[in-house]
Amino acid sequence: AGADMDNPADKCSKRMPVARWSAKQCVVQVLWTLDWLRELDQCLEIERSTYYACRLLLQFSPVSSLRSSIRPMVKYASYNGQDEAASKAVDFCLRALEDFDLALHGSPSDPSASVEAMRSKISDVIQALDKYKKISHLSSLLLKGALY
Repeated sequence: AGADMDNPADKCSKRMPVARWSAKQCVVQVLWTLDWLRELDQCLEIERSTYYACRLLLQFSPVSSLRSSIRPMVKYASYNGQDEAASKAVDFCLRALEDFDLALHGSPSDPSASVEAMRSKISDVIQALDKYKKISHLSSLLLKGALY
C-alpha cells in the first residue's frame, strides 16, 4: 500500500507549481539582491563611482524583479506565526526598494543622486532585506528544501 499512496507534498506541488516556484525564486532573488547591493555599495565606496555608473548598473539589477515577487513570501512567514511582522517587513522593504529605484531614475543634478545618498539608499534596502530574511527564515527554508 505504501508504494500506491500519494504523497501529499506531491499533490500540493502539482496543484500550485507556480506558487512554489515563485517562492523559491523569491528566496534566490532576495539573496542575489543582497549580494548585488553589497557589491554596488563597495564599488561606490572604493571607486566613488558616478551617478551614471550607478544608472548603468541598474540595467543588471535584480531590484525590479524582486519588487514584483517578494509579496508571495509573506505566506511562508505566516507558517512560523510571523505573518504580521513579515507583512510589515515586506512593506518596509518595498518602500526602500522604491526609494532606491527612484534615486537611480532621477536627475543627475538631484542631491539624491550623490554617491553618499546612493549608499544611504543601498544601506536602507540591505537592512530591509536582512530584516525580512530573518523574519521569513528564507535561508533556512531554502537550505532545508522546503521550497521547491
